[in-house]
Amino acid sequence: MRTLLKLMSAGGYNPPTPPPPPVLWTPANLANVALWIDAADSSTVTLNGSTVSQINDKSGNNRHAVQATSASQPTYTTGGLNSRNVLTFDGTDDQLEITNTLSMIRNVAYAGSWTVASISTIVGVKVLFFYATTGAASSLFYSYRDWE
Repeated sequence: MRTLLKLMSAGGYNPPTPPPPPVLWTPANLANVALWIDAADSSTVTLNGSTVSQINDKSGNNRHAVQATSASQPTYTTGGLNSRNVLTFDGTDDQLEITNTLSMIRNVAYAGSWTVASISTIVGVKVLFFYATTGAASSLFYSYRDWE
């Protein structure tokens, strides 16, 4: 009762301050993000006509996804899925490669990967991404193709 009287005597009732609006979550909210490929962000995509030759890593670690061979580049579609920009892989040989990724996974206690995909037809066993090493070199591939 005393607090209410003090508020009233200080010029009337002051309602509590409303909470701030919610903040949109992104991987930038996480510490130590090793790789962040975002096809929906057109500012990170390098096009070769209607296909993608590179998507820049938004983590700041310069682990860009690259495909130099035109015939193996996925197609880029603006507003293709829920009004988001998307990549379309042909299911045969389209892929993006991120090289020198061994340091990214070495001495890591845990890791996670999130991929949003819409698959219209599955014939055989397909992979969305895979990891390969050759000696000291390593690569991460984003693809939609037959498992070999």
